[in-house]
Amino acid sequence: MVTNRPRLAAGPQLPRLLGGELCLDFLNTVDPRHAEDRADYLTDYPALIRWAGHAGAIPSDIAGTLLRSAAEHPGRAEEVVRVAAGLREQLYRGIRALLNAPAMPGPSLEVLNDAIATAHSARELVPAAGPSMAWRWREPGRLDLPLLAVALSAADLLTRGDLARVHECPGSDGCGWLFLDTSKSGTRRWCSMQVCGNRAKVRQHRMPAAP
Repeated sequence: MVTNRPRLAAGPQLPRLLGGELCLDFLNTVDPRHAEDRADYLTDYPALIRWAGHAGAIPSDIAGTLLRSAAEHPGRAEEVVRVAAGLREQLYRGIRALLNAPAMPGPSLEVLNDAIATAHSARELVPAAGPSMAWRWREPGRLDLPLLAVALSAADLLTRGDLARVHECPGSDGCGWLFLDTSKSGTRRWCSMQVCGNRAKVRQHRMPAAP
């Protein structure tokens, strides 16, 4: 397991959205996942909001409100970043374990259940256009809103029977990104054919021919 402190991803760079689900894209905010020298895209609150807008975890019109609130409550913002890191690691361990075992480890399940419970209590049904209803956040300016959206995405993924199509990228640089394989054949191997897949092709091409 990697124990070193990940370095900050430089500048406005954002991770590619290759997971196919919001919660998987959240897990893929360290790159490469299993490398000792890996970039972390969520090292402070502005970075979290930048990613959340990029991934669609929050409505684009509230990003400014959240950043202003974080500036007014820096301690709370730092706590949200700490919680985000914990949720990310526990959820990654939990989903990765489920790919090979019938149960999620207890600590991961506890963290996820707590996040889901918070998310459910933070939203309400309101009238929508026509004879229908829609979900709305009770407090659209709460600092942990991106994490609530991630928790609901994880709950949906874990309960709808798609886990057999979640794979871990075997990129030789330690990629480890998780993605939902939506291909018709269900045989997608890489998080990105253009990146990890091409690297594998290049390495195979450079291998000396067998005598």
